[in-house]
Amino acid sequence: MIESKEIGLALSGGGIRGAIHVGFLDAFESYRPNVKAVAGTSAGSIVGAFYCAGFTSKEIMALFKGTSLRSFVSWNGFRKGLMEMSGLKKLLEQHIPKDFSELEKPFAVTACALDEEELLVIEEGDLHQAVLASCSIPIIFQTVEINGRACVDGGVLNSLPADVLHGRVDQVIGVHLNNMRYPSSKQDNLLVLAEKVFLMSVRHNVKRNLKYCDYFVSPEIEHTSVLDFDKIERLYHIGVKTGRDFVKNPTLFTKKEFKPQGKL
Repeated sequence: MIESKEIGLALSGGGIRGAIHVGFLDAFESYRPNVKAVAGTSAGSIVGAFYCAGFTSKEIMALFKGTSLRSFVSWNGFRKGLMEMSGLKKLLEQHIPKDFSELEKPFAVTACALDEEELLVIEEGDLHQAVLASCSIPIIFQTVEINGRACVDGGVLNSLPADVLHGRVDQVIGVHLNNMRYPSSKQDNLLVLAEKVFLMSVRHNVKRNLKYCDYFVSPEIEHTSVLDFDKIERLYHIGVKTGRDFVKNPTLFTKKEFKPQGKL
């Protein structure tokens, strides 16, 4: 039974869809799981960092709901990305430890180093900088330096870091947030186009990592941009429902395949 197992949570990226992670955790906490370690990419790295710092799902959600798009990001022109994550940086500095070693649970973050086209799995050092790098969607956000290397969102190469947890825990639960259909349009703006191109990579690398998941959670959702802050409450409740379904019958989530709802 899952109750007696050491669990690892692999939390995918997805921008504001990370509220689904928070809702899932809210329902999952009622299960009293033995969560041994967490690995997160992009939005999953934000939620994972707060969770491993000891925040409850309700506390995380309260912080998210108190954040607006205007306070979360600021326009950066075209210098290494359209926007910078000044608000996220401030949120991290105000609420979670600076170093991985100060967390309550083992935690890993993925990012991609541009110089060597290399996937980085970061588990020590500057936690804030690691999370910022993991969230830096190419073109949309400016690059973030890790040890002097320009880095972008870990989702480019590994959006569902279940492989990072493989062999460290008894069972891995992968929670994926990008199972949605884009509305067809011939007039995509730069932000939408950048997100579509990025999600093409995400969809392919998620499939590669399914083999490392004992359970795969991938709720179908309506199109939601990574910056649709006005949908945060709805996304949270999708996560709660999905989490309750999982708690009720985990075996429904053992089928490890990913068939996206539609084309980008």
